Parts: sequence; structure tokens; C-alpha cells
Amino acid sequence: ALMNKKAMQSFHSRLESCLDKFDQHTQETREQLYKRVEEETSSAIEAMEEEVASIQKEVGFKYRAEEAAAREEVMAKAMSSLELQFEDKERELIRRLEAEGPDVIARQIAHEEMQKTIKSTEVRIQEEHRKNLEQGALSRLKEREA
Repeated sequence: ALMNKKAMQSFHSRLESCLDKFDQHTQETREQLYKRVEEETSSAIEAMEEEVASIQKEVGFKYRAEEAAAREEVMAKAMSSLELQFEDKERELIRRLEAEGPDVIARQIAHEEMQKTIKSTEVRIQEEHRKNLEQGALSRLKEREA
């Protein structure tokens, strides 16, 4: 009977150590698996980030090139338009000089400039007035809400 008890204890201790080893192995395996999944995930994320960065760079280059081309085109059109307008204005001015004499034209140009100044001042004053009205309305609204 005593031998049986010792044999049972020995068997239990061996079984326990075996189960402990199994648990430890399972834990280590799980940790390795987690680590591997984590590494694979982070490397996949890094690869995606690099791909996105390279796409953004490529798009940026294309966009800047297109933007520069568009800007040059707009500038060229503006310049040719200005040159045409200038030629027309120059011809008109020469025609008027011959017909009316320099004093009349100088007075007329000064008058036109003054009209432009008056008009732009009127527009500015109206805009300021509109802004002031809006500000006043906003502050009254805030007062009512408070």
C-alpha cells in the first residue's frame, strides 16, 4: 500500500511537471505567434505607408508640372492679350492726338483716370459700409443670444 502511495505521488509530480512544461511551451508558442503576427502586421503597414508616400510624391510631381504648364499658358495668353490691347490703345491715342491735339487728350485722359478713381473709391466705401452693417447685425445677434 505504501509503495502504491509513493508511486502515485511520483506519477502525479511527473504529470504535473509534464503539464507545466506543456503550459510553458504553449505560452512560449503563443508569444512567438503574437510576435510574428505583430512583426508581419507592422511590416505590412510600413510597406503600405511607403507605397502611399511614393504615390503622393508621384502625384505631387505630376501636379506641380501641370500647374507650372498651366501657369505659363495663362501668362502667355495674358501677355498676348495685353500686347493686342496696347497696340489698339496706342493706335487710338495716335488717331486722337492727330484729330484733337495733345491738350484736349491730356485733359480727357486725366478726367477718365479721375472717374476710375472715384468709381473704385465708391466701390470700396460701399464694401466697407456693407461690412460695417454685417458686423453690427452680428454683434446685435450676439447680444440677443447672451
